[in-house]
Amino acid sequence: MRFDNAFCLVTLLTAVSAAGIDPRRHVERIDSNTYAEEQDLYKRRGGGGGGGRGGGSGGGSRGSGSSGGGNRGGSGGGSSGGSRPPPNARPNSNQGGTSRAGSGPQPNYGGGRYYGGGARRPYAAGAAIGGLAAFALLPIAALAFWPGTWYGPAYGYRYGAQNRDDDMYEYYNITTDEDEKRQILCACQEDQVCGCEPNDDLMEELIGNGSYAALNKTIINVGSENGTDYFLLNGTLPKGTTLEDPDADEQSDDDDAGAGYKALLEALGFWPATAAVACAVFLA
Repeated sequence: MRFDNAFCLVTLLTAVSAAGIDPRRHVERIDSNTYAEEQDLYKRRGGGGGGGRGGGSGGGSRGSGSSGGGNRGGSGGGSSGGSRPPPNARPNSNQGGTSRAGSGPQPNYGGGRYYGGGARRPYAAGAAIGGLAAFALLPIAALAFWPGTWYGPAYGYRYGAQNRDDDMYEYYNITTDEDEKRQILCACQEDQVCGCEPNDDLMEELIGNGSYAALNKTIINVGSENGTDYFLLNGTLPKGTTLEDPDADEQSDDDDAGAGYKALLEALGFWPATAAVACAVFLA
């Protein structure tokens, strides 16, 4: 038998065998967002098991300092029904960002709009946020007077230019009965999630009447160095912290695997046509 005839025979038999094993079925394309919404609706109706909120990255992460954000019912990873959470919401992630269900502590200041360091959205410690960049990686010794507990070096963020009078935060101190000014420094532990960002509304809420005794010293403290007075903020958040955003476009590993399997099936559907073209070329 000629090679070209043998090749076509084997090819066509393979296609027929595949068709017999996997009979034709009607396949409807489903948009991934629509699929996620349908799954979410199914879970809310009672299917899909437990999970959801109440899981555990809420505050006691190693090195979180006191997180600076309070836990407004943080979730354990943001996904229910047994599927894996998105990468940035997993317990070992320091990416921050958003996820549909949120994970870890959620903003607890400004009516739930921002974290204890001032940020509205968490990010990786050391990264720049808006026009704010970390000015140094501070050793543990330099964090002795900082609020919270530190288990490693931290990135420092300065709110405003150093020693510029118009960039200092001005407030009223009921104890001295005077208006005072201080520079603001925020820090986030290395390899954790960060919530530092300049926010005057937050400072007004944290400082209150300016009395030292009234400060929440797990989040804010005062210090002085070389004649400069500082407010010191702990913006550290636990790993796996993400902001709840129902519109977040997230995809788990399970979704990736499903998309790949679907693509494979679609590719196999074109095999008989490809085989027929190949035979026509060989027999021509």
